[in-house]
Amino acid sequence: MLLMRFICETLADMGTWRPYNGVRRSCPGRAGRGAAHGDRRDLQLTVRGIDQKDFIMARPSSQPYLHDSSAQASEQAPQARPTASTATKCATRGSLRWRVIDIAVGAAVGVMSGVMFWVFDGLSYGLFPLLTLILPGSAALLHALFYFPATLGLLIVRKPGASAYVLLVASFVEVVLGTKYSVSLVVIALVQALAAEAVFAVFRYRRWTLGVTLLSAVAIGIVYNFYLLFFYYQAFSFFSPRGLIGTACELLSAVVFAGFGSWVLYRALAKSGVLTRFASGR
Repeated sequence: MLLMRFICETLADMGTWRPYNGVRRSCPGRAGRGAAHGDRRDLQLTVRGIDQKDFIMARPSSQPYLHDSSAQASEQAPQARPTASTATKCATRGSLRWRVIDIAVGAAVGVMSGVMFWVFDGLSYGLFPLLTLILPGSAALLHALFYFPATLGLLIVRKPGASAYVLLVASFVEVVLGTKYSVSLVVIALVQALAAEAVFAVFRYRRWTLGVTLLSAVAIGIVYNFYLLFFYYQAFSFFSPRGLIGTACELLSAVVFAGFGSWVLYRALAKSGVLTRFASGR
């Protein structure tokens, strides 16, 4: 709710910025000269029209010959027109370009996510050991709270690299606020963003549905789970009870928080009307 309120307030402030719609004012002197020039041009066109109008010429044969000036225009080669595929490609390229408002809103989502990461990190000192004591590997049920902005940022901004941008801003904010992690946060953020971006890139950043969001969340969960097994839990193999339980809990957390959770937040923001300046709000 705090994230939604922060984004709504940010977009509301940005919505007050409107470009100045200047009106061109004509000069009286120029208007007079333009009128005179227009009269002279009309006279020239009238004379040309008399010279080039259709007329019938007598030919030696019995049939008359019709001279039509429009026939010459019809004989000219037709001009090439852009096809539908070319127009679609141009529209897609234009929609994938970053705007100033995309950068600002992505930074706003990243800042708020970084604050939430910092809060979750403080709570994890007590929750993670408790969950591990109850069931080894069950602490992964809360891991997606640290990477759900990867899919949320993509759903809102809908630009290539939005996931990496939001997660890097959030990691920087978390480091500034104070955390036991340092450079590893940047590495983890890039790994998670790469997994999220890969799924949407397969669909060429054109499908923004719940199904694609869930696939992206599952991809993040799989990649992050193997990252933890290789670099943090080397004592446990993937097929051990701890490894299997941790993998199942990681995927469940990814589907719930990074999948359905990000989708619900995105839909709530879209219905509130704060995303009207984005393609995601239409």
